[in-house]
Order: sequence, then structure tokens, then C-alpha cells
Amino acid sequence: MGCTNQVLGPLPKGYGAAPILCEQSGCPLRVAVVVRSEADPSTGHFVILRDTFDARVYLGALVDQAGAIHDYIEIHVQSLESVRAQTFGPGGLTNAVLDQRWQEQSAAWSAADPSSIIISGCEKRHGRPILIDIAKLQPVDLPGSDAEGWQLCQDDALLESAGLPAFSKSIDRYLHQPKLGKEGPFVSLHADSPSSKSTVLLEELVGQSDATPFNAGAGLMRFRYYQPLSLEEFFDAARGKEWSGLQHGRATLQWHGTDADHEDAAGQPMGGQPLLARQGKSAQAIESHFLAICAIASSIATVRDVVRQTQRPILSLTPANLRVSLGPTGPAMPLLWSAKASLVDQGDSVGARIEGTDTTYFARAGTSAASIYQPADVHAAFTGRGSFRIRQVIAEKRGTLVEGTFTPREKMDASANDLLRIRVGVAAGRIDLYTRLDPQMAMASGEWRLRSLPQSLAPATAAQLQAAEGVPMGNVDFELIPFQSSPCDLYSLGVIAARGLLVKPGGSLAVALDEVMSLGRQAGLDATSSHASLPERIGAIFAKDGRWATALGPAAFFSDGATDMRRWLIPPTLWWETLAAVIRMLPGLGPDSLYADYGAAPPGAIHRVFNQSLVDWNALIAKARGLLLGDWQLDREMHDVIGWFAESTASGKTAPAAR
Repeated sequence: MGCTNQVLGPLPKGYGAAPILCEQSGCPLRVAVVVRSEADPSTGHFVILRDTFDARVYLGALVDQAGAIHDYIEIHVQSLESVRAQTFGPGGLTNAVLDQRWQEQSAAWSAADPSSIIISGCEKRHGRPILIDIAKLQPVDLPGSDAEGWQLCQDDALLESAGLPAFSKSIDRYLHQPKLGKEGPFVSLHADSPSSKSTVLLEELVGQSDATPFNAGAGLMRFRYYQPLSLEEFFDAARGKEWSGLQHGRATLQWHGTDADHEDAAGQPMGGQPLLARQGKSAQAIESHFLAICAIASSIATVRDVVRQTQRPILSLTPANLRVSLGPTGPAMPLLWSAKASLVDQGDSVGARIEGTDTTYFARAGTSAASIYQPADVHAAFTGRGSFRIRQVIAEKRGTLVEGTFTPREKMDASANDLLRIRVGVAAGRIDLYTRLDPQMAMASGEWRLRSLPQSLAPATAAQLQAAEGVPMGNVDFELIPFQSSPCDLYSLGVIAARGLLVKPGGSLAVALDEVMSLGRQAGLDATSSHASLPERIGAIFAKDGRWATALGPAAFFSDGATDMRRWLIPPTLWWETLAAVIRMLPGLGPDSLYADYGAAPPGAIHRVFNQSLVDWNALIAKARGLLLGDWQLDREMHDVIGWFAESTASGKTAPAAR
């Protein structure tokens, strides 16, 4: 990884790089955070790249003892501000859960793409609080500490003895000095955390120092190499749009192409001239198409590789979760051809195992704001009451399962694989029964015929359930939980593909997505009366109705806007296959979708959901590459001749005699 200095040039005047770890003072290379000497009115001293569910991400650098920057990195600092109001599962989110999740994410990145992350140990252990002296470009300690310094208190017994919440069971955090014991003081990181006579607020200590807080709460950290472009910025750059650099308030950290020291690149598009710049706009358009499908395939691959390690879907995947690195190239290779997409944000999904079963369900722990990149028909969990009759209790090797009939008081709409939890009462207490729903289970009378998941139950409890066979149970609580897995991410990647290939300049993603969904549904209807492949059916639909060429043809995006398929620069068959690859990524759209619903993922191997799509897009890359590396002079002449003959035939002209 690395060589991002090719893209993001030297720091402009007024910026510097401050090392953040005191223990690295004698190291040849040190981790530093990029700072601005005079705070920007809106963004402060630090260059904030983004905020995620549990972290704030800063622009950093690897610097030597002379202060020279060798590469740019991202510094992820654990932050609980956005998660403190969220709850998930019976115990909610806790410090222990968040720390374990942080470590699992770091391990997943390390396994999926070792060259993208720097393993330092900071991703596993909490260090000392970090403040930065902006003037001296060096780290300083939080005021009021001894030689050992302030540390994050993770001792549950000590905290509870001081009348404070345990670290592992809460989302409250406190700093302390170990030698002082339970007498404290304890520094509360959050004003709304429980307090006692021995607690002080972190902001009070920070206010005693002239330094700027960076990681004053001693959160976990991780370091990744910096990818300069967002995926959407790459799509735009592939079409020739200029990228000015990284914005920091009113300032811009520029790329080399706008740097006075790099006059050979000044004024050129991002990455220099396209490979086929001398072949005209037609060739450049096909090169843009090729770069876009390469970026889509790379995006699918990085999501699959990370999900393979975590076995946890993203559920909130958007282009913002993906960034593009540009590697070293020689003078003969355009910079954009070195592009590689990386998943830089693993989302906010959390998995919970159903008690007594081997089933895990996933849900978003953060705020589920509406997004065009998430499927709209994945409903939120809801609760209610109804009646339940046990038909029979069956003992199997995997556990005890219950068959019964459930009647909710209100109409219940469910998708395949959704989870239904029914809470029934017996002498042993309340028992939660879980079942995977299928719309075929619904009866005409509003009843649902259910078969619960095998659960490990005590013999006495199973006997009490068996004694209740046939007895109507009224007022039972239920909860319908949408079962979401990696097909949700496949849908998101399909929408990202539509963004990269189908949105006209100045156009709307919502319009393009609506068009491709309509095309997919129409192709699905045609499948009932045709044995043709999906690309062939798409071609037939375009041939029957010229409006499709205007709505979803490549001419509007890669040439002068011509809608006549005979003049398309990209072969129609290749475009049909491109549209087919997008349609197949949208679960439940029709018979051509790779997956029927958003929970249809193989247990223990949910990453396999992406495999066929990756095969599809890699096949498109191979075919598009053939267009780029052919004899362009000959192809261009043949294109003109074929186009002339097509127009002559349509108008009744006679071809000139051969000479």
C-alpha cells in the first residue's frame, strides 16, 4: 500500500504533522496527526476525514525524525458520542461489546487486506489520554497526573466500589490513576454519566491545559493507509472530472496535479491523460466505462473479503463506506488504472445469537436513516399481541421445537426468513419461541402456521409445553424481527453500480434506479414465455421500445447522446450483460435476482452471496478490456463504415461502387 504522496502532495503552508505517541519518540518512523497551526473556524486544528458509528477518523501521516512525510494514513479514534443513545439486544451496547467489535474489525481488515492496515497494538489496548501541543507539534499528558499517568479504568470491581458503573457492563467510561485506588479521583468522559463525590469531568481537566484534546478519552485506535478518493469521486474522475484535493474548511490539501512543483501534471485531469487520449472521445468513453466496471468489481471484492472474516453484514453500505487507493505507476501507465477500492467503514450492524439456538440475527445498532442504498422493503422490527395454540411439541437431536398456530391482533406482513419471537408462559416462567417466517405459512383467516427453531430446553420446561398442547393462549407478546444478512449489502452494491454506470451527468440516481428496476421486472415477466437468457431478453425489450435506449442506453452517458443502437460505441451485447449484472444484484426483484430475499445467506458463509456477482463483473472486465486493447485505428474506420451502411440502408441510398 502507500505512495499516496503521488496523489496528495506536500502539506501546504500552515500545516504540520504532530506525533501522537510518546513511546515512539526514538523510532525512525512515527505516527503523526496532521494539524493546522491556526484552527479553522468550522473544523478546528485537525483534518477530520469522517465520523463512523464508533469512531472519528483523522488525516495522519508517517513521519521520520526530520519531520518529512513518507505516507499519509487514517487515524481511527474510538468515540462513543454517537452510540451512547443507542441500544441493542437485552443488554444493550457495552464497553466490552464495543471494544471486542473494534478488535474484530481490525483483525478482519488485517486478514482481508494486510497491506491496508498498520498493526500497532493500539487497536487492542487502551493507551494514555492524548493531547497535542499544536505550536510544538508534540503530544502532552492530561494535567494532574503522576508519572504513571491517567489511564482508562477497566477494573469493574474498583469502579463499583467507588459507586460507579462497571466498565464491561455499561457504556460509561472513567479515567483514573491506579495508585490512588477507589478514593480517586475518577475522570468522567461524559457529562451524563453517573457521578459521585470522587468524580470530575474530563472537560475540567482539559481546560487546565493549553494543548488541544486529540484522544483525551484513551479510546482504542487503529491506523490505515489513506485512500485519497471516495468511490463517487473516482467515478467522476474516470469520466474526466477534475479532483482539486482534500477540503479542510476553507483550505485545500491539493493533489500533485495542481502543485506548482509538478508542472507536467498541472491542468490535466485527475491521474493525467487517459490511456486512449489520442484516440478521440469515443475511445475515452469506453475507457471510462472500463474503469467504472473495474471499480465496481473491486468494491464487491473488498466487501466480500471483509464479510468473509467477520461473518457479519454491513447493512448500512453506501459509497461513503468505500474509498479508492491509487498505487505507484510508471510514466506509461495512467494513475487511475492503478485504482483499488477498499471498505473503510464496516458499518454499525451487530449480531445477536438467539438463546438456546444456533441462529444469529443482525440489526443496525445506529440510527436507521432512510437511504437510497438500502432496500426500502426491509421493514423495522415491531411488537404486538396475539393468541397462540400449541399443536405439538417435538424432541429432536438439535433440541425441542414447537408446532402451533398464531393469530396476531393486527395484520402482519412478513418477508421470507423474517424472525418471529413469541413469548409464552408456563409454570417454569416465560419462554421465548423463535420461528423463521415464510409468507406461505399465512392462512386465509389471518392465522400463521408455525414451526419453531430447535432450542435447548430443560426437560421440565419441555414437559410443561407439551401439557399445554391444544390449550388456547391469549395475550401472548410477539416481536417480528426482519432477518437481514449479506443480500442487503449485495443490493447496496447494485445501487452503487447504478450510480457508477447509469446516472447521466446532472441526472438523478433515484431515476436511474427506478428505470433499472422497471427493466428487471419487465425482463422477469418475459422469462415466463421465453427460454432466452437475461441479457437476450433485455436486448429484445430495447428492440421493441426505443424509450429504453433513451433511459438506460450507454449513448447518453458516454458519447454525444445518440440513442440509435447501431451507433453505440459500446457493443449492445456488452451493455445488455452490464445491465443484467446490475439487475441480478437486486434481491427479490424477479426470477433473475440471485437471491429471493434479504435474509437468504448461507449460515456460516454469508460472504458467498457476493461470489456470483464478482464472477459476472470480472467477465465484463475481460470483455471490455478487449475493446480497449484492439486496433483502434482499424476499429474506428470499421465503425464509420458500418454506421454509414446502416444509415444508407435505412434511407434507401446505394452504396458506392468498389474501386
